[in-house]
Amino acid sequence: MTDTPDLGAAAREAAHAAAGTTRIETLANPNPRADYLVRIEGGLANGAIRLVLHYVPHRLILRDRAFHTYLGTLEKEWTNGPPEPERLALSMLADLNDELVPRWLQIVILAGDGHRVLVEDKQPKWDKPTLTARAGGI
Repeated sequence: MTDTPDLGAAAREAAHAAAGTTRIETLANPNPRADYLVRIEGGLANGAIRLVLHYVPHRLILRDRAFHTYLGTLEKEWTNGPPEPERLALSMLADLNDELVPRWLQIVILAGDGHRVLVEDKQPKWDKPTLTARAGGI
């Protein structure tokens, strides 16, 4: 068997470089066999938009402060103010799925006008509803 480069990773790197964005920094999961919940909160648009990220890691975890750095990068890309919450949530879901490849991922966007969006994704065949049901409690 020969070693072949991960063309998907190379393509993502090229896309990030072309877009002027930075990758979301990750670290190896200290125990990839364990299922556990991670919660990270952040804000955009001077606090007008609140974000809550829940995920169950697989092989990677977010590096400390990486989520906040990522949010700062998103804000720099906006030329006409923040996008609608649905577009923002789906874009973040794609970015985080590409970089983290978590077992389960949930993003909640809370806009200042009471507008809420929840998006969620999981790896095929992974399902732990008793764990993910606790996401709101951490």
